Amino acid sequence: MNQRRVIITSVVFLSVSLIIAIGYIANSFTSVRVDFSGWDTAVGMVTYVNHGKGAGGEMEYYVNGKQYNGGGRVSCGNHLGEKYVVKVNPADPTDYMPLSWLPVFDDNERTYEAEGEIVRIYKFRFLSKALSGYAMEYVYKIQGIGYKAIQDLPPDYEEGRLKAGQHYKVQFGAGNPQRSVMHLDMPVSI
Repeated sequence: MNQRRVIITSVVFLSVSLIIAIGYIANSFTSVRVDFSGWDTAVGMVTYVNHGKGAGGEMEYYVNGKQYNGGGRVSCGNHLGEKYVVKVNPADPTDYMPLSWLPVFDDNERTYEAEGEIVRIYKFRFLSKALSGYAMEYVYKIQGIGYKAIQDLPPDYEEGRLKAGQHYKVQFGAGNPQRSVMHLDMPVSI
């Protein structure tokens, strides 16, 4: 009886492993990048973040004065109130894509600046090449209190361009210093 159980368990394990491997290989050859030319541009705000199992969240954005709420395209690393440039399909405004490498503040939001330091650059991959890229982790201090943030890098980022230890200006919200943007076009000399 025990030997039969071991054989059945082994067959099930190998079958599941084979299915996962085939799916992974198929996805690794998929490199779908959506062409956003002709899509509308809006600003989306993170309204909900689920940090638990099945992490994700929701974002709110406006097109022609109408509010839309979209889910599933918000990372568990996001914070409530963060805003991003969002590309919206003009034929179907419920079809949207937040550009996670373009966090923004509204012109009327009060912000301050600090000096930030890149801690690390890392490559991420989620299921396929289409959902892969680079992100950076950075730290900054405000009145002696340390903060850490993660920001995606643009799709055209070239590996090695940024390094740990480099310093750049960080813009942060007056009411929420955890909400920040590291401006890679504003290096700080030490």
